Amino acid sequence: MKRRTGILVVMIMTTLTGLAQVIPVEVVVSDQDYRYQHFFAKELKPSSRFGMFHTHSMYAFHEKEKPTEMMSQVYVSYSITQSLSALAGTFYASVPGFKASGALQYKYIQNDVFVLVAPRIDLWENPSYELFALAEYRPAISRHLSIYSRLQMMTNFTQTTHNRSYQNLRVGLGKKSTQAGFSINYDQYGSEGHAVLSMGIFLRHELGQP
Repeated sequence: MKRRTGILVVMIMTTLTGLAQVIPVEVVVSDQDYRYQHFFAKELKPSSRFGMFHTHSMYAFHEKEKPTEMMSQVYVSYSITQSLSALAGTFYASVPGFKASGALQYKYIQNDVFVLVAPRIDLWENPSYELFALAEYRPAISRHLSIYSRLQMMTNFTQTTHNRSYQNLRVGLGKKSTQAGFSINYDQYGSEGHAVLSMGIFLRHELGQP
């Protein structure tokens, strides 16, 4: 399973490298699992309000009895303002599978700060609701180095129960388009909120960034 997961990651990265777009790609090795994620956003044509947004993540656990977790989202986006977009598309996760999905995205960019907040809902009967938030802070400490820090959070729930949540912290250094450092991941599962803490290292690279 882990070999197949690694091959899939290489195939995805090779495909993304061919796209004319800055695409953040991250790999994490922790005491509990291996993790991979990327984000991709692009206008359908220059100056168009319509675009495409895609994100994908995978968790491959060290314990063989735990199945690999996978999440993938693909959307057509429409820019309402420079900071706010509406999205419609598909959501896939290992559980519950494919569902139609709608979302909003709010972006804030100021100097060394980037913030993204994205509420999402299944466009289906008995929907689940989700809130995603990400904040990055990347101040320069020299001509060639910067601090890289990121807090990424998600919670997913229905009208009656909690499904899945996580809070991920990254702290490290960056040089040009590459960042590396320490990772802390705190995951919660199911209605009981079963929690798993993992720590490790991460390597992040912005494909397409000079």
